[in-house]
Formats: sequence, structure tokens, C-alpha cells
Amino acid sequence: MTAGHKRTILVLAYSISPIRGSEYAVGWNYVTHMAKRHKLIVLYGLAGDHMGDANEIVDYRGDLAGDTEFVFVPPNRTARALNKLNVSGVFPFSFYLAYRVWHRSAARKAADILASHPVDVIHYLCPIGYREPGYLWNLGKPYIWGPVGGMNMRPLRPFAFYGLATMAKTAGRNAANWLQFRLTPRLRRAIRGSDVLIANTSENAGLIERVHGRRPLLMPENAITAVTDTPKPARTGPLALIWVGRIDAAKALEILIVALAKLVDASWTLEIVGDGPRAGPARELADKLGLSGRLNWAGVLPRSTVQDRFAAADIHVLTSLAEAHSTVLWEAMSLGVPTIAFDHCGMHDSICDACGVRVPLGDFAQMAENVADAIRPYTEDPARVATLSAGARHCAAANDWSARADRWDALYDRAINDHRARQTRNKS
Repeated sequence: MTAGHKRTILVLAYSISPIRGSEYAVGWNYVTHMAKRHKLIVLYGLAGDHMGDANEIVDYRGDLAGDTEFVFVPPNRTARALNKLNVSGVFPFSFYLAYRVWHRSAARKAADILASHPVDVIHYLCPIGYREPGYLWNLGKPYIWGPVGGMNMRPLRPFAFYGLATMAKTAGRNAANWLQFRLTPRLRRAIRGSDVLIANTSENAGLIERVHGRRPLLMPENAITAVTDTPKPARTGPLALIWVGRIDAAKALEILIVALAKLVDASWTLEIVGDGPRAGPARELADKLGLSGRLNWAGVLPRSTVQDRFAAADIHVLTSLAEAHSTVLWEAMSLGVPTIAFDHCGMHDSICDACGVRVPLGDFAQMAENVADAIRPYTEDPARVATLSAGARHCAAANDWSARADRWDALYDRAINDHRARQTRNKS
């Protein structure tokens, strides 16, 4: 893109917030960086806890560079009624029905905007899940969808630790995912109708190509907003481990607890940041294994405090069994903290030997043993930690938002050119 050439981008970021992580941060980080280069018209429907909550954008008083217009698309009566069943816990699946209705409203709002604004590109940014492809691909403008993911299967064997009900639920989720990804006509049309299609992991890119015959580009859904250039001081005490996330079966904190029980003779401490439905059972397991005196249960902390805790850690351990590119991976990397994680999902793509350790999958016992084997060398040799930390800072620089913004510019040009070429072919 020619320097200084601003485009008008109509962005669909259903979930967006300046104070939250995960999917909210995908939208917010994009806006704060790309608004410096282009005019953004941002369609959104969630800036709070539930569909229709908009207070975290409406009440935002910070400064955004550039020309940005937030357009709230409220859920209509049907979407509100459907989502009420989800919020109450009566029928959680009803969210997807409500979300589909919301997308119809978003498409109508987008059509109104196109009638009065000279939009160059439409970009469906987030949430990243493939299940709801929306309708914006059908509005006759250069169109980008992605990064998109969620079509990969969850590993089934480790969920056996959490009981037959959890294992059956995971198997049912995998089966429904397999069918939906292959048999949804509108998804197929959206994949073919995108001028530029982006997958968030190499596994998902391969699935899209095998099932739908189109090879997407590859890009993680998030990037690093700030990179530390200060080397971490040499470790003098125990190896400081940190785990951050929602304590539930999918995040599998218990795998790390069982792994650390195999390292009781080594020198380490663990800080656990977060809470969730498995917090009580995880504490009980730690007590049973004699680890309670070496674990600090910090609970839920403000985001700025979490950054401080990361900065004080030597190694971040990520035990998630179902993940895209976890926000905590980028937060750790940005502070020069290497990550030990399982070799799947986004971790397979974004962790290399220079900045962390990828651990093989297996059943629960095998994975705990593999995590213990990965941690053990770093309890014995502080120099190995320093080497990994330097690698994490190097990899962080390669994943920062400056490089990401340049790539988006190139992709917008590509979407425009490919759209024109497609129109020419259709006319001939």
C-alpha cells in the first residue's frame, strides 16, 4: 500500500472492549492499531458480559488515533429472547441462534452504511469461530474473513480424568463440530465468497483446504502490543512458574499439578492466576499431593497486576486442551517469559524451540509426565531459562502489532485486486 493512502474499512467485530482479553482484545487491538492508518467503521454487538451490552465502548473515554466510528448493532426482540435462554442456563445453544439473528441485523446495518459511505473493504474480524459466517460476504464489496478457526477437534483422552460426563460432552462437541464444518451450506458459500480467507492455525488451514478445497492464508488472531527490551535478571531462587486462565476442564490445570507432584525434590514455586468451576477440586488435588505450601492461588486479578506477575515469573505453563492462540501466550512472550505448552492448536504454530517448549499430547497421565519432563531441566539450570527468555523477546518482536498492521495493509490491497479480478471473470 502506498504510504499515507487511507482506506475506509467496514469492520465487523461483534465482541470488543478496551478492558478485556480474549475475543474482546482481538477486536480492540485491531482497532487501536489500524485506526492510525485508515478510517474504520466498526460494527459491534458486545462490549460487556452479554449480547447487547455496550457500556464498555459507550463509557470509554480514552484516545483513539485516527478516524474511528463505532456502530452498535443491538439485538432485536427475537435475538434477545433467544439469548435469554442462554444467559439463564436453560438452553445455552440458543446463543448461536440469537447470534445468527444478530448477524442479519448487522448485514442490514452494513447495507445502510454502504449506501451512504464509500467503503473500500469489508472485514469480518471476530469472534474467530467459523460457526457463524454471517452475511457480509454477499454485499458486493472486497471482503476479508479472518483469522477464523474453531473447526479442529479437541483431544479426547485427557478429558477422561474429569469423568464420563465431561468426556461424553467433549466427544459430542467434536461430533457436532465435524458435521457442522462439513454440512453447513452458508459456511461453504462464505468460504468461497471471501476474496481473502485467513485461518488462525495451520491445523485449521489444513482442515479448510481438505474439506472445502480452498487453502487460506495463515495468521494468529492476535498480536503483541508492546515488547520489553530488558533482559530478565539471572534467577537466584526457585524456578518461578506461572499459570493464568479460567480454571475449568478445558484449561486442565490439574495436569500441571500432577506434573509438579513428580518434581517435589526440585526447586520451584507456582503462582495460579484465575478462578473457575474447577478451582475447588484443583486445590483439593494439590493438598492431596502435598503441594499446597508451594502454590500461590492468586485468584482473579486486574490485567495490569497480571502483567506484573508475568514479569516476575521465569516460565509460563499453558495446559489448555482447547485453545486458539491464548492471549496469555502473547502476554508472557511480550515480557520475555517463555511458555511450556502442548503441541497443538495455536501453540504449535507460535511456540518454537527458541521461545518455549512444545509438549506431546497423550492421555492425562502421559501428558502430566511430559509436562514434568519439560519443566525438570529448567529447575536444574538457570542458564537454560535465560536462553529461553532471550528467545521469547526475539519471537515477541516478530509478532508485534507493527508487523501485523503492515500485513493487513497488504491484504487489503490483495482483497481489492482479487475482487476486481473475480468481477472481471464473472462478466466474461
